[in-house]
Amino acid sequence: MLSRRYIHDDKPSEDAKKLVGRVDPNSQRCLIENRQDLAVEHCYLLPTYLLRNERIVEMSSLEWFWGMKHGSLNLDTRYNVFPISSSLLRLYEENKWGLLPSDDIVHHYARGLSLGFASRPKGDTVQNGVFTYRFLPLSKAIESMGILHQHDHPTPHPPTPSSFITSVHPFSELQNLESHLHPKFAIAALGYKLGLVDQNRRKELLLHWPILWTLMSVHRAWMVSVPVVACDHESFASLSESRSTSDSGYGGGISEGTIPIRPRPRVSAKRERSASLDELSMSSQKRARLSAHALLCHDRRSDRSGWTRKRISDWAASSAYQCMCDTFGIEDRFDPPILVSTIHEPAKDPRIPPWVPSRGTKIRVDSVDPNQGRCLIENCLKFREVEYCHVIPRSFTKFTDNMTNLEWYWGLRHSTLDLDTRRNILLAGSSLHGLHDNHRWGLLPPDDIINKYANNIDEEEHYQRGSVEVPDGVFSYRLIPLHPGMETIGIHRQLGHEPDNLTFTTHVFPFDQLPPLQCHIHPKFAIYEFGSKLVGLAAEMRAELFERWPILDKIALIYRAWDAPPTEDISKWLMDIPDSKGDSSDDDEYPPQV
Repeated sequence: MLSRRYIHDDKPSEDAKKLVGRVDPNSQRCLIENRQDLAVEHCYLLPTYLLRNERIVEMSSLEWFWGMKHGSLNLDTRYNVFPISSSLLRLYEENKWGLLPSDDIVHHYARGLSLGFASRPKGDTVQNGVFTYRFLPLSKAIESMGILHQHDHPTPHPPTPSSFITSVHPFSELQNLESHLHPKFAIAALGYKLGLVDQNRRKELLLHWPILWTLMSVHRAWMVSVPVVACDHESFASLSESRSTSDSGYGGGISEGTIPIRPRPRVSAKRERSASLDELSMSSQKRARLSAHALLCHDRRSDRSGWTRKRISDWAASSAYQCMCDTFGIEDRFDPPILVSTIHEPAKDPRIPPWVPSRGTKIRVDSVDPNQGRCLIENCLKFREVEYCHVIPRSFTKFTDNMTNLEWYWGLRHSTLDLDTRRNILLAGSSLHGLHDNHRWGLLPPDDIINKYANNIDEEEHYQRGSVEVPDGVFSYRLIPLHPGMETIGIHRQLGHEPDNLTFTTHVFPFDQLPPLQCHIHPKFAIYEFGSKLVGLAAEMRAELFERWPILDKIALIYRAWDAPPTEDISKWLMDIPDSKGDSSDDDEYPPQV
């Protein structure tokens, strides 16, 4: 038996992404929406956690019934990776939809069954190529959403509203999706997802798509345990003496640069430590974040103080490694772990947003959101991966001087500006959230409020502290594109707030036909954030924006004034630090002015 390649990240490797570009018939556009922009990511068709969670029986079974050598199945292959928009990616990972291969492909594999059981083929009976797939909604909630599909391929000119079509249930426009994905991965993934679907919902799907009966039969046959004779089967032998650099992921090859596969003892023996295990338990955990609360917990429980973050990170990594030694039966383990669960926070996934809103934050935002939890831009239902999005990013808190400037000009007490306030958090779909954080668009407040702030700036661009007060409320915003890449994007906005209202309008660059966006965000946050994006643009691009929207000149003026150090003596104000700040613990949006 063999120890497998552990995949520590649910994102496909850069090598796999490059190889996808060579075979993808859609030029790495979103498979479902046919869009290509910064909101398109790469996704595994058959999830990699099947390897990471050591579901060895299933993976070995696939290798046996796919005619592969044992230990050669590589999910980080181009034939298991496809481009998809951020919102649809999240829904796919939550098993809300899947890809159904064509009927003839499913029947082809079904013909290889005998009395419901599969036999090991001599080789792959379906060669690489371009295959047709259907979008299959697995969740009932998917039936109440619309998918914007661009029905033409990219042209030198920006798309028009007629370039898009909104597909709603039963998504007949999404029944002939061409992709390089190999059907074996699709059948294995869809069969796995169908097994997680509610029983009543699965009955509905089987009645609507009878081919799923056949697909589930094939999947069940592939999941049968490997027969005992496989250990002595020459075609299923170890890869230790014959390896390939193919990235096919099936047919006997493994990807170039994978972790060397070591012989694995039989079940009765203890497992051998592998390099991947060391990497997982030590290196990644030493890079994990430790909060101040974690440090205090450690001091309190261990009756020791003065530990640095690095020292405790090293200790936590060692303890976690020792815990894993206990789990895997490694002999050279250390003393039992004491505080791993208390002080060790998981390392950040590069794709998962580092901030997860607390329940209290969600309640406060939802209590003032005029859109009932829908996406501010698309007005889509919250289940379609609508996320909580900061206007001024939380990472801005590390710029203490800039935070101090804002607190002074906004009339706040020192060290009280809380970027987790509900007046700095809006709701946006995952794709639009990503575009916002990448400085692709911004929210423009009403002109009268912008003028109110701009009129309090003198000729030397000095802003008088606390001179303008704008009460909290609901304000009308406009979406302003800030990057040429927005010219290729279409936004489909759902009309009305009724769940069964499947009427949509499509908007393209410059999105001036979007209705006023009603939002609870305070204009101060929107103005400063918009100004910071403007100053980061090239001069030519900024000039084009000022010509199209002259009011942006005042946005830049206000930003410069608020970002400049105060000219007054603020030493006394700096010493007046309150005990608590912001609305992290109560319902105050701004601390009292002084």
